[in-house]
Amino acid sequence: MTTKNRLYKILTSLCFCFAYITCFAETANQETIEKQYIDINELTAKHAYQFTPQDIAIVKKLIWSSLNVLGQKSSIAEEISKLGKPFEGGEILPKKFFSPIRDGGIFNYHTFEKRREGNKEIFVEGIYSSQIRKRFNEKYWDFALIRLGVDDYGQATQFLDRDFKEFNLTFKEKFFFLDLSSRDQVKYAGNTEEYIGKDKCYAIYRFERVIGKEEYHFYFCVNRENYDEHAPYPNKWGNLAIIRVDDPAPDKSRYKVVPYKATTLPNWGK
Repeated sequence: MTTKNRLYKILTSLCFCFAYITCFAETANQETIEKQYIDINELTAKHAYQFTPQDIAIVKKLIWSSLNVLGQKSSIAEEISKLGKPFEGGEILPKKFFSPIRDGGIFNYHTFEKRREGNKEIFVEGIYSSQIRKRFNEKYWDFALIRLGVDDYGQATQFLDRDFKEFNLTFKEKFFFLDLSSRDQVKYAGNTEEYIGKDKCYAIYRFERVIGKEEYHFYFCVNRENYDEHAPYPNKWGNLAIIRVDDPAPDKSRYKVVPYKATTLPNWGK
């Protein structure tokens, strides 16, 4: 290697190291600034948060969009398009290439509270979501779980009585989470041990919604602290599982119907 080439390599290495150190310093400086001025918290009971009409409106939009998907009125992608930003999501591709799609979701990254404490700007954030599944039947979407993703308390919203009436719900029964089988506990609350340990899903209220031939069961989870034995509605609910229980006809809009046309073979003998 000539002296000229060796010098060129040394200078190149030095320039690379200087650029790396500069980038690292800028990144570290940016992280320091973020730690100093920005603090992001999850929504927990200690905040004593009062849900606003804007928060509740997001939950209602997720419920209506979930019903539209379960009712085969639109796809998950179409619902996200109608909702617009900041709603995101879609169908989840299975790990096996030719396996049918059975999972999807709609998400909203939501800021509940934003305030300043000295030099810090505090954000209280959460993720509202509707996890939609083909849970009991591979042919159509039949299950939706609506919840607050980072909730460690067991309350996603605070509905008024009229909010329940908006969905044409009829009360059917109330039962307690710990009386369920372990299989049903997972159905209504996700991680069984976590929910039992923190009492996030203490009581479950079942409502029905029947529109024409469509029948849906709504299961609202309420934590122990928010449970009111005499309340007609689970106003401070944490999770909502919606199950379509009827067997809908196939969605023909996805298929091209070609009418049968009788044909005759030519008479080769003439």
